[in-house]
Amino acid sequence: MRKILIFIVLIPLIFTSCGPDLQHSKKGDAEEILRDVLSCFQITDGYVYSTRPLSEYPLSDALLARMFPERGDTEDLFCVNSAAVYFSRRFCENEMIVFELFDISGRDKIVSLLQKRARKKENAVVLSDGVYVYLICTDQNEEISRYLKP
Repeated sequence: MRKILIFIVLIPLIFTSCGPDLQHSKKGDAEEILRDVLSCFQITDGYVYSTRPLSEYPLSDALLARMFPERGDTEDLFCVNSAAVYFSRRFCENEMIVFELFDISGRDKIVSLLQKRARKKENAVVLSDGVYVYLICTDQNEEISRYLKP
Protein backbone atom coordinates (compact mmCIF):
# COMPACT_ATOMS: atom_id res chain seq x y z
CA MET A 1 0.00 0.00 0.00
CA ARG A 2 2.79 2.36 0.90
CA LYS A 3 4.55 1.77 -2.45
CA ILE A 4 1.35 2.56 -4.36
CA LEU A 5 0.87 5.80 -2.44
CA ILE A 6 4.45 6.86 -3.15
CA PHE A 7 4.00 5.96 -6.82
CA ILE A 8 0.81 8.06 -7.03
CA VAL A 9 2.58 11.05 -5.48
CA LEU A 10 5.63 10.71 -7.76
CA ILE A 11 3.72 10.58 -11.06
CA PRO A 12 2.58 14.26 -11.02
CA LEU A 13 6.02 15.28 -9.78
CA ILE A 14 7.73 13.53 -12.68
CA PHE A 15 5.41 15.03 -15.30
CA THR A 16 5.70 18.57 -13.98
CA SER A 17 9.47 18.40 -13.79
CA CYS A 18 9.71 17.28 -17.44
CA GLY A 19 7.72 20.20 -18.83
CA PRO A 20 8.95 23.66 -19.75
CA ASP A 21 10.08 25.87 -16.91
CA LEU A 22 7.24 28.38 -16.95
CA GLN A 23 8.80 30.54 -14.27
CA HIS A 24 11.82 31.24 -16.47
CA SER A 25 10.02 31.45 -19.82
CA LYS A 26 9.27 35.15 -19.33
CA LYS A 27 12.25 37.49 -19.47
CA GLY A 28 10.51 40.44 -17.85
CA ASP A 29 8.92 43.60 -19.08
CA ALA A 30 10.50 45.81 -21.73
CA GLU A 31 12.19 48.17 -19.27
CA GLU A 32 13.77 45.31 -17.30
CA ILE A 33 15.26 43.86 -20.48
CA LEU A 34 16.49 47.23 -21.71
CA ARG A 35 18.10 48.17 -18.40
CA ASP A 36 19.74 44.73 -18.24
CA VAL A 37 21.26 45.24 -21.71
CA LEU A 38 22.40 48.77 -20.87
CA SER A 39 24.10 47.64 -17.67
CA CYS A 40 25.75 44.57 -19.27
CA PHE A 41 27.18 46.65 -22.11
CA GLN A 42 27.97 49.66 -19.92
CA ILE A 43 25.85 52.07 -21.92
CA THR A 44 25.14 54.88 -19.49
CA ASP A 45 25.01 58.04 -21.56
CA GLY A 46 21.30 58.31 -22.24
CA TYR A 47 17.73 58.18 -21.04
CA VAL A 48 15.26 55.31 -20.80
CA TYR A 49 11.65 56.14 -21.60
CA SER A 50 9.16 53.53 -20.46
CA THR A 51 5.47 52.70 -20.34
CA ARG A 52 5.82 51.56 -16.73
CA PRO A 53 3.62 53.46 -14.30
CA LEU A 54 5.53 56.21 -12.47
CA SER A 55 8.48 55.92 -14.83
CA GLU A 56 11.10 58.66 -14.47
CA TYR A 57 10.78 59.33 -18.21
CA PRO A 58 7.33 58.24 -19.42
CA LEU A 59 7.02 56.95 -22.97
CA SER A 60 4.13 59.16 -24.01
CA ASP A 61 1.86 59.01 -27.03
CA ALA A 62 3.43 62.27 -28.24
CA LEU A 63 6.93 60.76 -28.16
CA LEU A 64 5.70 57.64 -29.96
CA ALA A 65 4.06 59.83 -32.62
CA ARG A 66 7.43 61.57 -33.19
CA MET A 67 9.21 58.22 -33.40
CA PHE A 68 6.68 56.81 -35.86
CA PRO A 69 5.44 59.86 -37.78
CA GLU A 70 3.67 58.15 -40.67
CA ARG A 71 -0.08 58.23 -40.43
CA GLY A 72 -1.48 55.14 -38.71
CA ASP A 73 1.86 53.75 -37.52
CA THR A 74 1.08 54.15 -33.82
CA GLU A 75 -2.22 52.31 -34.32
CA ASP A 76 -0.17 49.12 -34.75
CA LEU A 77 1.03 49.46 -31.16
CA PHE A 78 -2.26 48.10 -29.77
CA CYS A 79 -0.59 44.70 -29.30
CA VAL A 80 2.26 46.05 -27.13
CA ASN A 81 2.11 45.09 -23.46
CA SER A 82 5.15 47.12 -22.37
CA ALA A 83 7.68 49.32 -24.15
CA ALA A 84 11.01 50.92 -23.34
CA VAL A 85 13.20 53.16 -25.46
CA TYR A 86 16.78 54.29 -24.92
CA PHE A 87 18.05 57.51 -26.52
CA SER A 88 21.64 58.67 -26.18
CA ARG A 89 22.30 62.13 -24.72
CA ARG A 90 25.11 62.60 -27.21
CA PHE A 91 24.39 63.82 -30.70
CA CYS A 92 24.43 60.39 -32.29
CA GLU A 93 22.01 57.78 -33.57
CA ASN A 94 22.42 55.38 -30.61
CA GLU A 95 18.99 54.05 -29.81
CA MET A 96 17.38 50.86 -28.53
CA ILE A 97 13.72 49.94 -28.50
CA VAL A 98 12.19 46.96 -26.70
CA PHE A 99 8.54 46.02 -27.19
CA GLU A 100 6.95 43.22 -25.19
CA LEU A 101 3.80 42.05 -26.96
CA PHE A 102 0.71 40.49 -25.41
CA ASP A 103 1.18 37.53 -27.76
CA ILE A 104 2.93 36.78 -31.04
CA SER A 105 -0.08 37.51 -33.25
CA GLY A 106 0.99 41.16 -33.75
CA ARG A 107 4.71 40.49 -34.09
CA ASP A 108 4.86 40.94 -37.88
CA LYS A 109 3.27 44.40 -37.67
CA ILE A 110 5.67 45.53 -34.96
CA VAL A 111 8.71 44.10 -36.78
CA SER A 112 7.61 45.96 -39.93
CA LEU A 113 7.14 49.17 -37.95
CA LEU A 114 10.61 48.92 -36.41
CA GLN A 115 12.15 48.05 -39.78
CA LYS A 116 10.73 51.29 -41.17
CA ARG A 117 12.47 53.18 -38.37
CA ALA A 118 15.68 51.17 -38.85
CA ARG A 119 15.87 52.13 -42.54
CA LYS A 120 16.17 55.79 -41.46
CA LYS A 121 19.29 54.96 -39.45
CA GLU A 122 22.73 53.99 -40.64
CA ASN A 123 23.48 51.04 -38.38
CA ALA A 124 20.26 49.52 -37.01
CA VAL A 125 19.03 45.95 -36.71
CA VAL A 126 15.60 44.59 -35.82
CA LEU A 127 15.21 41.29 -33.96
CA SER A 128 12.30 39.32 -32.58
CA ASP A 129 12.27 36.56 -29.99
CA GLY A 130 8.88 35.22 -28.95
CA VAL A 131 6.81 38.13 -27.66
CA TYR A 132 9.79 40.52 -27.69
CA VAL A 133 10.77 42.77 -30.60
CA TYR A 134 13.96 44.84 -30.54
CA LEU A 135 15.51 47.67 -32.53
CA ILE A 136 19.21 48.07 -31.80
CA CYS A 137 21.27 50.95 -33.15
CA THR A 138 24.63 51.10 -31.36
CA ASP A 139 28.27 50.36 -32.08
CA GLN A 140 27.74 46.98 -30.34
CA ASN A 141 24.82 45.63 -32.39
CA GLU A 142 26.24 42.14 -32.94
CA GLU A 143 27.17 41.60 -29.29
CA ILE A 144 23.81 42.86 -28.05
CA SER A 145 21.97 40.72 -30.61
CA ARG A 146 23.80 37.60 -29.43
CA TYR A 147 23.04 38.52 -25.82
CA LEU A 148 19.31 38.91 -26.49
CA LYS A 149 18.97 35.72 -28.54
CA PRO A 150 19.76 32.73 -26.32
